[in-house]
Amino acid sequence: MKAVILARVSKSTQDFERQVSELRSVAASRAYEVVEEIVSKHTGDTKNENRPDLQRLLSLASTGAMQTVLVSEVSRLGRKTFEILKVLEILTEQGINIYVHNFKIDTLMPDGKRNPVGQLLFMFLSERARAEQEDRSERIKSGIAQARRAGKPHGRKEGKEDEKVFLKRHKKVVASLQLGNSIRATMKVAGVAMATVQKVKKLL
Repeated sequence: MKAVILARVSKSTQDFERQVSELRSVAASRAYEVVEEIVSKHTGDTKNENRPDLQRLLSLASTGAMQTVLVSEVSRLGRKTFEILKVLEILTEQGINIYVHNFKIDTLMPDGKRNPVGQLLFMFLSERARAEQEDRSERIKSGIAQARRAGKPHGRKEGKEDEKVFLKRHKKVVASLQLGNSIRATMKVAGVAMATVQKVKKLL
């Protein structure tokens, strides 16, 4: 079975050699052929669409170059929960297993079916994403309430489209950006102007 190792550290002072070494050992114990090691250093706030390492991984996945991806932690797949879930779903739908070393979990079983234990990871991440969204909504409500108390204007201007409605109207743009595509690639896929893509990107 062909595998790709994905290793990432968030600070220039951190060394990813330990991650790679441990994942190499896992690959050797499973008789995997490591076709590529993708290593990078990014700050913790780097979005998936701006990560060359992740774009490389998804590119390899689309060509069927590997059957499994080895990561030390699930956080290596994204900075936010919804980004991690998106990558997990993309790879799983393509029949690619993800091995998460710190949990010792495979998302797929040897027969290609979804691993029940791996599904627990999906459920956990989904719940965390929901909690993060609720927390964000509460912060927005709190901000509006505070603005009202201070007598500051709030809400959208008359005639301005609601953000949720705008995002719903541009589902193709949202999906393309969440897959990690560039602004120009998204423009072509969705058939919209650059300003529209940039606005969607800002709202995500």
